[in-house]
Amino acid sequence: FWGYSFGQITGQFATGPSLQHPFGTDTIGHDLFAQVMQGTATSMKTALLVAVVATVLGTLIGAAAGYYRGWVDAALMRFTDLVLVIPVIAILLVLANGLSNLAGNWFWTALVLAAVLWTYLARLIRGTFLSLREREFIEAEWAIGASDARIILRHMIPNAMGPIVVNATLTVAN
Repeated sequence: FWGYSFGQITGQFATGPSLQHPFGTDTIGHDLFAQVMQGTATSMKTALLVAVVATVLGTLIGAAAGYYRGWVDAALMRFTDLVLVIPVIAILLVLANGLSNLAGNWFWTALVLAAVLWTYLARLIRGTFLSLREREFIEAEWAIGASDARIILRHMIPNAMGPIVVNATLTVAN
C-alpha cells in the first residue's frame, strides 16, 4: 500500500518528514517509512514464530513432566533447569557463531530464540498438570480405563489453555 519499497532509492537525499516521505529519507535516498514497515513486518514474523515454537515445546515438555511424574518429570525438569541456568546471551552468541552464514535470516533467529524461551511455559504447564492430575474428572477417566492420550488431549490440555494462551501472548511481547 506504500509507494516505495525498503530498498528503493528515491532520488531525494536526507530530507525531513513530508507528506511524500512521512519519516523522511536517509542520505542514500531510502524512504525511512518503508524501511520501518519492513523492519516491523520482520519483527512480527519473528515474534509470532518464536511464540508458536516456544509454546509448543514448553507445552509438550511441561505436559509430559506433569502427567507422567517420576523419572520422566525429574529428567525433563533437570533439562529445563539446565537451559534456565545457562545465560541466554551465551547461548545466543554460540548459536549465532555457528549459524553466522544464516545471520540475516529471521527464521533461524526465531528458532534460536524459541530454543531458549520455552522453559518458563514448561514449568508453568508442569505445575498445572500436576494440579489437574488430582482432580476428580481425571480420576474418573483413569477409573474407566481411558488412555493417556485421551486424558491429556481431551481433558488436561483444554483445562490448561488459559496459562498457555497468556504465556504465548507474553512471549510475543518479549
